[in-house]
Amino acid sequence: MYKFESDLWKKGYSYIVGVDEVGRGPLAGPVVAAAVVLDPNKPIIGLRDSKQLSSKQRQELLIEIEEKALDYAISFVSERIIESINIYQASKKAMLNAINSLSLKPDYILSDAMALPKSQIEYQAIIKGDTLSASIAAASIIAKEARDAYMIKQSIKFPGYDFEHNMGYPTKKHLAAIKRFGIIEIHRRTYKPIKDIIEKMVNEEDKMFKAVIFDLDGTLLDTISDISDSMNATLKKFNIKEYGIEDYKYLVGKGVDEFINKIVEINNLDFNMTDKLKNSYLEEYAKRKSIKTKPYPGIIKLLKRLNKNNVSLNILSNKPHYQVEEVVKKYLSDIEFDFVYGKKPKYPIKPNPTSIKEIIFKLNLDLKDILYVGDTNIDMKTAKNASLRSVGVLWGFRKEDELRESGASYIVRTTEELFKVIKGD
Repeated sequence: MYKFESDLWKKGYSYIVGVDEVGRGPLAGPVVAAAVVLDPNKPIIGLRDSKQLSSKQRQELLIEIEEKALDYAISFVSERIIESINIYQASKKAMLNAINSLSLKPDYILSDAMALPKSQIEYQAIIKGDTLSASIAAASIIAKEARDAYMIKQSIKFPGYDFEHNMGYPTKKHLAAIKRFGIIEIHRRTYKPIKDIIEKMVNEEDKMFKAVIFDLDGTLLDTISDISDSMNATLKKFNIKEYGIEDYKYLVGKGVDEFINKIVEINNLDFNMTDKLKNSYLEEYAKRKSIKTKPYPGIIKLLKRLNKNNVSLNILSNKPHYQVEEVVKKYLSDIEFDFVYGKKPKYPIKPNPTSIKEIIFKLNLDLKDILYVGDTNIDMKTAKNASLRSVGVLWGFRKEDELRESGASYIVRTTEELFKVIKGD
């Protein structure tokens, strides 16, 4: 395995870097490259292509490589870059980035079958280099372990896709999960079958939606005045600067905890004030939540029309669940909803897709038949993370530019326009 390195060391080259990548074939996740400069005085026994090693063997060799190598570096190239420049160029980019990230300046490169003329360093592209060169084999092990660790973390963020086992490759379980849960942000949208699924969704956009998931505050209900008054009453109690409604439109949207954290941050308050402000705000909001809150114009009529058309209606909000239930009962009691979700204990808030995916699972419908409607960038990102088409409404808290930049599939100004989108007109 050291033949290439030995020949080069004899010729006077000091820092020979082996470089390899992993992750060309997966449907999800980055392509990862590693560059390794081995020490001629500290040989490593057992180096070979990472694909020929067990997980335990790779981990043992990884420790030894990290201890004995003169230098090594790792580079990740994201799914979006893979989509924009293709996987071959992305793999090359990852390799060059890894080489350029080394602390040592190599004087010769051994690559696994990749020509690297832009490196401006002498190189040799070796076919099946990870089976013939110790340096390339070491790089393949580091890259493989780094990418696997990344995908295992993604399996926690995106449960159900079996990333902890398939590492993003198109296994039966992975393909079944895509069909059930949809495309997520780490999928490569230029790869089949991801590309085919997206094209199918686009071609079916003219069909009426069978279900709609609505955001609550700023979408169905105009709650901002009561929220503003409640927080200002709290701030006044603690002699803190009060804010206007337009300010609050950009402070809300991520739940009560984040709302309070923003208030603490912009006022440079001591962190110990957080709980005091939160408790006071919840007390004030409990007193004021029904004073000025009301459905937006046309909302009740829209929801009743959708009920008559047998469209499943659902709500997903970052507001605490008990508050969501209270306001829905008070203002939307004549409307039939299938699922109503507020922020529940141990559930992450939007734009994390955990809650919306639970609703999707319960609806038991194809993703193409479900529409998400909201008024903020958080809502548009939530829809995107769940692979749903989204509508940004302009009567809520945020502006059109923000909604478009966040990926809104449609923008509507009135409830009548929204009905036409849902109907498929």
